[in-house]
Amino acid sequence: MSFLLRLERDALIACAAMAAAVLLAPFGGPWSALGVLGGGALAAVSYRGLKAVVFGAVGAGSGRAGALVKFFTRHAMLAVAAYVMLARLRLPAWAVAAGASSLVVAVVIAAARAFGSVPGPGNPR
Repeated sequence: MSFLLRLERDALIACAAMAAAVLLAPFGGPWSALGVLGGGALAAVSYRGLKAVVFGAVGAGSGRAGALVKFFTRHAMLAVAAYVMLARLRLPAWAVAAGASSLVVAVVIAAARAFGSVPGPGNPR
């Protein structure tokens, strides 16, 4: 499994685990769990957009202006989606932020995996 696929899988697992934990927590509930899942969805769409731009910049040089317009349009739609979640649905902001941080949790897990597999003086492996 490639690094990016593992990272995406770990982010999905982290988001689902945080949503389940918030659902069962006494201060949480279904709206908080929905906020975590909504924040995770925002992070996933943003990640896919960044991934497409990076792979597009590395690939063929044609259509870069179109890719840039698509990139900024996607982020404008993300801002509208975040507004709807926070202002109209009144999902807890902390829950949306927790869900949006699921990719950060996945990166920390990947770093811990990488550090754990590298032998060295501080790591007896």
